[in-house]
Amino acid sequence: APIVSRNRCGVAAPPARALRTFGPCHPLNSPTLRYDGVVTACCNEAVITGSGPDALRRAAADHRAATAALDDLRRAPLLRIMAARGPRVLESVPGFESLAAARFGTVCEACWAAHEIVAGDPAAARYATAVSTLIGRTR
Repeated sequence: APIVSRNRCGVAAPPARALRTFGPCHPLNSPTLRYDGVVTACCNEAVITGSGPDALRRAAADHRAATAALDDLRRAPLLRIMAARGPRVLESVPGFESLAAARFGTVCEACWAAHEIVAGDPAAARYATAVSTLIGRTR
């Protein structure tokens, strides 16, 4: 077996880690406005170029819409959790149990997996909203 694993692009991938090892997601402190008016929750290049959950992007046709998109992303419960405490908080939240057993190469992978859960499970989305209200926000 190779010593260094590679992702699907052939780039060396970080070793997979348990969810509890990830802290807050600092790239969420850098929302990005693309040249075409797409606002992204973070500065992750894959998100900026259109990959990942749609919940990480908003469209904006003008300054007012861009401001509203940024505000909407700042209020998004799952993004509040990721920015304030990181995905490790989700280990004990109902609906997110599968994350505790999984391993992730980056905090981005954990974030995307959590967004997939929220998109498919309204109860998990409600729990995420409750947790985000309890932990507050750091950004």
